[in-house]
Amino acid sequence: MARTDTVSERPLPAAVPSAGPIVTFEGARALYLGPALGLKPHRNAAFTLAVGLDAPIRLTLYGDRTGPVASTVSSIALVPAGHHHQLEAEGLVAFLYLDALGDDVRQVRTLDILAAHGVIAAERRDSLSRWGLDRWRTVLGVAVTETVDPRAAAVASAMIGDPDLYPSLAEAARAVELSPSRFHAVFRRQVGAPFRRYKLWRRMGLAMSALASGANLTEAAHGAGFSSSAHFSHQFVRMFGLPPSRLMALKPEIRWM
Repeated sequence: MARTDTVSERPLPAAVPSAGPIVTFEGARALYLGPALGLKPHRNAAFTLAVGLDAPIRLTLYGDRTGPVASTVSSIALVPAGHHHQLEAEGLVAFLYLDALGDDVRQVRTLDILAAHGVIAAERRDSLSRWGLDRWRTVLGVAVTETVDPRAAAVASAMIGDPDLYPSLAEAARAVELSPSRFHAVFRRQVGAPFRRYKLWRRMGLAMSALASGANLTEAAHGAGFSSSAHFSHQFVRMFGLPPSRLMALKPEIRWM
C-alpha cells in the first residue's frame, strides 16, 4: 500500500469544549463540526473536505475489491465523492460536504492546504461553532458559480426538496430529454455521484431535517422515504461510517438553513 505522510507545520490551539457536535445542512451542502467519532470505512455521496482541528487526519483509500491502496496524513484531507475510504483523527474535526452543482469541487481541488489550515488556525476556536457554511467556503477559497450542465442541475436541484420526484433514472432522463444511458453519464460526471446515490444523499438531508425538528429515528426514516429505521441506519453507516443513533446520542445541534 502506498503511504505518504504530510503533516501541517502549524498546530492548532486546544479545542474549546462544546455542548455537542454541530450538524448544518444548507441546500446540497452540509457541515459536521465535532469529535472525530472513530468512523468506519464508508463511501460518501458528496465530495468531502475534512479538517483536523486538534491533530492531522489520516485518510485511507480502499480499492473496490481490495484492501487499502493508499494512506495519507494531512491537516486537511480531500475525499472525492463515491470513494471507499476511512478518516481517522483525534479530537475536534470539521467535515464539509461540498455542492456538486456549484464550483465547490473544482475550486477545492486547487486548495493550498497549509495556507487554508493557517487561516483556520488564526481564528479563535470558540468562534468556529458560529461559522456558517458561507464562512467555511470563504476561508477555504471556494466560490459559488453555476454548474456546467443545466440538465444535471435541473434534476439534482429539483431533488433537494423531494428526492422521490423522479422514482427512477429513466424518468429523470425523460424529464430532460436524454436517453437513460446518456443521462447516467452526464449526471455522474457533473454531480460526482450516480443518480441513485445522490437521491440517497438528499434523503439523508430530509431525515436530518426531521431530526432537527424533534422527530425520532423511526419518524425521520419514514418521512425521508426509507422503508424502516433499520434501513435508514444501514444506509447511514454506509454513507457516514457510524449509525445515526450514535450521532444522536451526542445530542448534536442540527441546523437546517
